[in-house]
Amino acid sequence: MGKKNDNTVANKKNEKFIWAPHMDEALIDAFHSQQLQGRRVNGQFTTKAYELIVLEVREKLGTMDIDKDKVKNRMKSLKVNFSEWFDLFVKNGSGFAWDSTTMCWTAEPEVWKDKIKANPNAKKWMHTPIVGCEKLIELFGKDRATGANAETAKEKRKQWDSSNNENYETIDGIDQLLSQNEVTLENFDGIDNYGDNMTSPGTTSQSARFKGKKRKVSGGDDIDADMIKVIQSVAEAIKEGNSILEKSQPQVYSEQELWNDLEALELPSTVLMDAYLLLIENPVKKRAFFGCPFEGRKNLLGRLMHD
Repeated sequence: MGKKNDNTVANKKNEKFIWAPHMDEALIDAFHSQQLQGRRVNGQFTTKAYELIVLEVREKLGTMDIDKDKVKNRMKSLKVNFSEWFDLFVKNGSGFAWDSTTMCWTAEPEVWKDKIKANPNAKKWMHTPIVGCEKLIELFGKDRATGANAETAKEKRKQWDSSNNENYETIDGIDQLLSQNEVTLENFDGIDNYGDNMTSPGTTSQSARFKGKKRKVSGGDDIDADMIKVIQSVAEAIKEGNSILEKSQPQVYSEQELWNDLEALELPSTVLMDAYLLLIENPVKKRAFFGCPFEGRKNLLGRLMHD
């Protein structure tokens, strides 16, 4: 019996977790929210940020099959794709514009022709929607363009190898190493086909293989003011087009807030516990409960518990 259970666990670990576009959107929103709340310090998201990201994504997707490893691995995949299209269409994107309707970068046919001739990888982005473009630019665009918050490749590798960091978790190392030309991306699962990249191993610790690249450093870091303006203008344009969508994002409530609001209804202790467990396990019912005015919550809860 025990051996069978062990095999079941092992098979589950080896399964690939499928990320759909709406799931990527929820993930990016969660990272962006934690950055706005100040839980990203010196380019690193805190351990608390990751805990809240996992909770928010679980809440929005209505599944408990999300953990920190899946969150970190998926964001690494998204960052590799981000680095590619950012360099193509923002950093070196003369003639290109963002279309918030199709969620693709657009340009005149001759502009595309020249871009693909110079970089054949650009062709796949002609019809590949980019989820969360604006927020990805706000999260990683400045560092990608300027090398801000950059550390040496040796320091980054040491951070990746360390599993005992209690305060910060790093998902920015890939982008910073690429932007500094400290490494070249030799292989990354799914980078040649964004559709294939919708799958990522849930517990894989290494998502890429890197090949060292020597670089001579001359002088200090110079921040390109023009590039910063370009990034800001792109982000503002996308933000304007997506403002309605952002306002529609559901609010995330913690378990403590749920318990406090249930206690305020003065329910019998057994009903209180049953109601709490029901709403924790069912995000849709939980949202309905919080969306209901206080005076109607007790009646609503009765209906939810007997559905």
